[in-house]
Amino acid sequence: MSTTADGRKFLERLPDWVLAGPEPTRARYPDHEGWVVDEQGVHVFYEVYGDSSDTVCMLPPWALVNSRFWRLQIPYLARHFRVIAIDPRGNGRSDRPPQRKSYSRAAHVRDVIAVLDVVGVESAMMISASPRAALLLALCVEHPDRVRAAVFITPQLWIEEGFARPFTSTARERYEEMDKMNPHYWREDYLGFVEWFARWIACYPHSTRLIEETVRHGLETDAETLIRACTTVTRR
Repeated sequence: MSTTADGRKFLERLPDWVLAGPEPTRARYPDHEGWVVDEQGVHVFYEVYGDSSDTVCMLPPWALVNSRFWRLQIPYLARHFRVIAIDPRGNGRSDRPPQRKSYSRAAHVRDVIAVLDVVGVESAMMISASPRAALLLALCVEHPDRVRAAVFITPQLWIEEGFARPFTSTARERYEEMDKMNPHYWREDYLGFVEWFARWIACYPHSTRLIEETVRHGLETDAETLIRACTTVTRR
């Protein structure tokens, strides 16, 4: 745990309790894993499954969760393709740098390209989820030769006012439903936000395991890291 100039606490590495506790059983374990390191020394973790010549790259999700977000898709896809999964900056086994600029879209683009390079992949079919649609769009525009195909799952863009509004709103006396997607609320009750978000995305009967996994992911980071990761994008 480190401290910002104004006294707020934040995480720089994966919390010890995550490594100390047993990992939930996986349907498929990676064949290879490692880190890429940028010019500022930020480590970004990745896993590789399978050895097909055709590669699917699961783009890093937003910083509330990590690459285990793709745990249901990876086992099936790895039967047919080589699959790459990347932890986002701010969660999982990737670093949690204290500088807001370290979470820029450009930094994430560089992370993806660096992972492709170290794995030895010329081009990959890339899959994004929700707000990471903008990351995949950036990869398509800036590195079209590396994107063999693009798949957008429930794409949401920060340029959409209705989507970005809660993230950029001021403090409130009460936070209801989507108003909880607010950095002021995250600082007030981060655990409450994580639990609400988990139940919001897992709103179907018998979703207990998905809720537990999402909460686990959310607690691998903290409010200040999530704020840096999100406000960097919404201010672009």
